[in-house]
Amino acid sequence: MDPLSGLPWTKIHEFLLDVGGVREPRDFGVRLIQRIYRLIPYDQARVYFVNDNGKIYDEFLVGVEPSWSHIYREYYSRIENGRYAIPTRRYAIPTRAENGRYAIPRVEGAVYDWNDYEPDEFVTGYIKPQRIHHTAGFALHTSADLVRSVCCLDRTGRSGYTQSEIEIISVVLPHLDNLHKNLFVLASKNRSVQNLEVQQFLTRRESEIADLLCRGLTPAKISNHLCVSLATVYRHLANMHTKLNVSNRQELLLKLMEAQGTHSVS
Repeated sequence: MDPLSGLPWTKIHEFLLDVGGVREPRDFGVRLIQRIYRLIPYDQARVYFVNDNGKIYDEFLVGVEPSWSHIYREYYSRIENGRYAIPTRRYAIPTRAENGRYAIPRVEGAVYDWNDYEPDEFVTGYIKPQRIHHTAGFALHTSADLVRSVCCLDRTGRSGYTQSEIEIISVVLPHLDNLHKNLFVLASKNRSVQNLEVQQFLTRRESEIADLLCRGLTPAKISNHLCVSLATVYRHLANMHTKLNVSNRQELLLKLMEAQGTHSVS
C-alpha cells in the first residue's frame, strides 16, 4: 500500500497555500511554524534565522523559554569544531538509524529520538533539562543552497513522530524549500533598492542596510546580519539621512520604500 495515500492532502494543500502567500523570509518562517502545528502537533518550536556567515541573527520561539535559546546561541552553537552549530550549506542526509537519529525520506532533515541518543554534553546539559524527547528538524535554503532558516519541532512527551507525520514532512518540505528560495530571488529583483535617483547616492554597504531596513530589520538585527558593529550601522544610517535629505528614520524608510515601489515587478 502506498504510504502517501492516507495523508491529509486537503490540509497539506491549504497549508502550502497559506505559507506560500508570505513574501518575507522571516515572516515565512514564522507562518510556517504557526501553521504546521495543524499537520504536525508539537509542544514547542523554534526557528533560527541565519546570515551569510552562518551566524544566527534572529529567532522565533513557541513555548521555548528564551533563556534556553540564549544558551544555545551563545554557547552550544559556538563550541569548537561546530558540532552543534547550524551548517551554512546543504548537508548530507543521514541514510540509516544512527545515535538516535533517523532520516526523513527524500529530504534534508532528521528526526531525533533523544532517549536513544548518546548522552553527550548537549543532550545532558541542554536537551534533557528542557524535557525534550523528540525533535523534527529541517533547514530552508537560498537558490545557492545556503542555509537561511532552521526549524525545530519538539515534543516533550514520550510519543515520538509517527511514520505518517514523517511522510507529511517529506511531502511539504521540498515545496517549502522552493517557496523559500523564491523569496530570495524576488528580493534581489523586487525589494533591493534599485531606484537610480536613490541608488546613485548610496554606497554598496548603505544599499545593503537600506534593503534590510525595508525588510523590517532593526539596526541591532542589521548589525548581527551583516556582522558589523551597531555603531557602524548607525554611522551609515546617518550618512544616508544626509545624502537623501531626510531628518529621521521614518522619513528615510518612506523614501526607500517609495524607491522600491518604482521598480516593483508584478
